[in-house]
Amino acid sequence: MKFLNISIIFSLLFLSSCSNSFKSKFFSSSDFNFNYANSNSIIYFDFDSYIIKSPSKKFLLNNIIKSLKDNNKINLVIEGHTDERGTRSYNYNLGKNRAIAIKNYLIKNNIESSRVKIYSYGELRPVAKNSNENAWKQNRRAVLIFK
Repeated sequence: MKFLNISIIFSLLFLSSCSNSFKSKFFSSSDFNFNYANSNSIIYFDFDSYIIKSPSKKFLLNNIIKSLKDNNKINLVIEGHTDERGTRSYNYNLGKNRAIAIKNYLIKNNIESSRVKIYSYGELRPVAKNSNENAWKQNRRAVLIFK
């Protein structure tokens, strides 16, 4: 799975660096309407954290920033999620802080605040239902959706 993701990323980087005439010879314009949300634009977080520090998180966000700058008509929704541990109130605030951290990163990179909406679902929308570390890792996330 990691190999597939890396292959997709490098393919996109290659294509983004190609001239438009090269692209038009081999691809239709609809091939470049890449929606990160359809490719699981998910940023995972450490336990009890909303810090964006890893290069892979910043790489994904920088590509989303480029997409937003290239098309002023699209907006972004950021959904903050947590695992089931903690109170409902605490998890709501943690999910909100995760979404805010991403929004602030986008704003620092010249994306208008009005183009980014945030929601927190806390632990209410888990993708993994089990009560173990593997499930908790999957649920500590922010989902980024283009609108």
